[in-house]
Amino acid sequence: MLTFILICLIFLAAGFIQGLAGFGSSIVAMPLLTMLIDLKSAVALCILNGLIITSYLCIQLRPHLDKRKILPLFIGSL
Repeated sequence: MLTFILICLIFLAAGFIQGLAGFGSSIVAMPLLTMLIDLKSAVALCILNGLIITSYLCIQLRPHLDKRKILPLFIGSL
């Protein structure tokens, strides 16, 4: 149970950094998670957490997006 609480606190800190700086959730979470769980699980959890955080921020910041600037970037990423 303590491990679960620590993992939640790590992801809380990682989400705070992601929301504040716009990047870095995995930079914060990965070293801390590998002290608690194995590397394969830590990578999978970091990817899932990053996807959730980025999706939430995209939804929240949607009115501030400039579609003319983002469209070429989106097409290039595909």
